[in-house]
Amino acid sequence: MTTTSRSTPDTAERPPLQIGAWRLDPSLGRLARGDDELRLEPKLAALLAVLAIEPGEPVTRRALMHGVWGHDHVTDDALNRLVGRLRKQLARTDLGIETLPRIGYRLVVTPAAEPASTTPGNAQPQRLSPGLRALAALAAVVVVAGIVALVTGPGPTVTRDEPLTVPLTTLPGMEATPAFAPDGTLYFSHRDTTGFWRIHRRASDTSAPEPVTRADAHDLEPAWRADGRAWAFLRRRDGRCAVHVWSIGQPESEAVAECGADNDDSLDWSPAGDDLVFSPPGRGPFALAVLELGSGRQRLVTRPPASAIGDAAAAYSPDGDRLAFVRWMDVGVADVHVLSLADGVPRQVTDDGTKIHGLDWIDERRLVFASDRGGGFGLWQIDLDTGVVSRLPVAAGEVANPTVSADGARIAFESWNDRSNVVALAFGDGAPDALVESTRWDWGAKRSPDGDRLAFISDRSGTPELWISDADGSDPKRVTDLGGPYLRSVDWSPDGAWLVGEASGNDSFDILLIDATGARPPQPLVASRWPERGARWSRSGDAVYFGRRTGRAWSLHRVAIDSGKETTLHAAGGTVALENSTGDALYFTDCLEPGFWRLSTNTGVVEKLLDYPAPLDCQNWRLVDDTAYLVRRARVHDAYLHAYDVSTGRETRVSALPDFHYGGALEVVAGQALYAAVIERESDLMARVIPGVERRAEQD
Repeated sequence: MTTTSRSTPDTAERPPLQIGAWRLDPSLGRLARGDDELRLEPKLAALLAVLAIEPGEPVTRRALMHGVWGHDHVTDDALNRLVGRLRKQLARTDLGIETLPRIGYRLVVTPAAEPASTTPGNAQPQRLSPGLRALAALAAVVVVAGIVALVTGPGPTVTRDEPLTVPLTTLPGMEATPAFAPDGTLYFSHRDTTGFWRIHRRASDTSAPEPVTRADAHDLEPAWRADGRAWAFLRRRDGRCAVHVWSIGQPESEAVAECGADNDDSLDWSPAGDDLVFSPPGRGPFALAVLELGSGRQRLVTRPPASAIGDAAAAYSPDGDRLAFVRWMDVGVADVHVLSLADGVPRQVTDDGTKIHGLDWIDERRLVFASDRGGGFGLWQIDLDTGVVSRLPVAAGEVANPTVSADGARIAFESWNDRSNVVALAFGDGAPDALVESTRWDWGAKRSPDGDRLAFISDRSGTPELWISDADGSDPKRVTDLGGPYLRSVDWSPDGAWLVGEASGNDSFDILLIDATGARPPQPLVASRWPERGARWSRSGDAVYFGRRTGRAWSLHRVAIDSGKETTLHAAGGTVALENSTGDALYFTDCLEPGFWRLSTNTGVVEKLLDYPAPLDCQNWRLVDDTAYLVRRARVHDAYLHAYDVSTGRETRVSALPDFHYGGALEVVAGQALYAAVIERESDLMARVIPGVERRAEQD
């Protein structure tokens, strides 16, 4: 076993500071002006304290790194993401952060009577008073209502009386990954009652969709060649993935390359029609490669860092010189990058560290992407020349995977209506009872040690936060105000005073120590540039077990609560670990490899006991006395609760888990299973007219 200790600047040593009308108390993580108060995490408070020493004066990047982390062995991306998070927290104040190219940043105090301009990247955030916001919203409505888009092509002509957002499909089930053919025909994937995703097409807004592929497989991501002579798609079947090309006039498609079976979907055709960009198989973080169709040669064009999950959602620029893509640093943590194909150098163009589900080019200067950067998923556009990001209003649910028509007139996208509630299921094959209900996503329920309280995670306030209710789900109260970091799961301390949780933000991947009363802001127990997951308390309450991913492998660790000293327990695997009742063994799962293992704390010997749970269920298990309760699946959507006696090796099936949400975590108490059940899951395709298209047409 190896041990390390952590050392970061102590915010308790920083005195209070006056910043304009605001008072910053770094030791309490509090920024206040009268009754108006913001709670800041320690790193954000430290960053603001360093910037606030001399408001308006430049602070170098190196000085900021030393002031926040205590050293300058920090990547520029980590500092950029931390600044982005602080900008978001300061959005409702008169404080802003200005980027000084090649120097660093400076804190700007804007007079309340003079609203500043908003940018998420290298310009200053805009803040409007409530009255001005109302006037701006009214002005936006007037402008939108006055748009007359004389759009030519296969789509309908847009007039003053037509809505900006219109439905494209209303099939039962789910429709996803839309793409426009050059003639305006809509291609998309539809999952029907068979459970397979198949490519469909809709020739016009008045015609009915019809299937194009009929294989017993999952066909996704249709992409058209610009000249209309062929189209491509991804086919997933039997644990494998292949890139298929279907040339017009041919009876069937042809597999041209193997894609990564476990990678995020990514496929686009170069404007010249010679190449496809896709995600090839590989052991490291998934990268993007260009396939030269004439020679069959492949070349990698992105190389994500070992700490990342990988790159996805690639899209060629209209001139073919650049490639936009999404880089996932962890689950729920992503940003948009643009790669110059001439020099191979990627440039990060957002610094939100939030979820991003798809992007496309509007024109050579603008990108559209789907993100939860403003709370729920919406459409956003970024001007690559100025760095300005602005929302594109759409009358739809949670949106994903935008695509722009060839004539530049419409954006098609997925509109999702889905939610999950926490349910309680008595052992046996009965029906679950609702325990925590809302119109949003609720998950990760854990009963307190005394049985009186229920902790759960919900995005009902706009971002994933910790909530605590009575044991029956009544009287829920929000405990955290993270405002962005993706809170994944939580676990109670044995005394019920604290919870430990995993939060992936855009400055680091933290294990947080959370006061169950909410009186104090969460404190990072473990913070590094590597993703950590599976935080679970030791039985004694003096340590927390967790997994750390470096590249495509997990390792198991223990951190002492008092000293912060880390101990590596198993370097060759392990993400989520729990002690047995006698303390002589740790049982663990791995989020990259199916199975259930036992680690002897006396000898260090590791033994694999079961070939499940699957990696997607690595967090969905509990150890009660000497019985492990785990999730086993017959198929992806058929989950069952199994009990495994760790002392005898006896395994029994306990009950089915109807509508089980894989990321919802599992709790077992008093003959009941608590879990997140997907209550609603439906998606349609919508289209939105792009503002400005009619003006470009007039100029042409």
